[in-house]
Amino acid sequence: MAPYNEACARCGERDLVRGAVLDAHGGGVSCASCAASLRGQGARPLSAEVRAMLALAAAQPSLEKAALYASENALDPETERAAGQAMTAILSRYIARPLRSLEFIAKMIAASG
Repeated sequence: MAPYNEACARCGERDLVRGAVLDAHGGGVSCASCAASLRGQGARPLSAEVRAMLALAAAQPSLEKAALYASENALDPETERAAGQAMTAILSRYIARPLRSLEFIAKMIAASG
């Protein structure tokens, strides 16, 4: 299931220019108004660039195509890292325990940066 990225996952507000946060528990992005009630629930600021990258990834027909797109396009490393962290947080909502493969990938990314 792709994260809801075009509007607030909680109230449907489409104006996400100011104050949008990652709402992993809600399954996507929350607006500034809803974000105020998310303290302590893993909510963190989410830039327009990261939201755009998540939308591009979600538009791909498969994870393989999304990875290929990312490798073929010069993406800002900080935006790419933040988008990866956002996807990991959202994925964690759907699994019962941490995946070792995600831990390994995070270590490899940290070592290469």
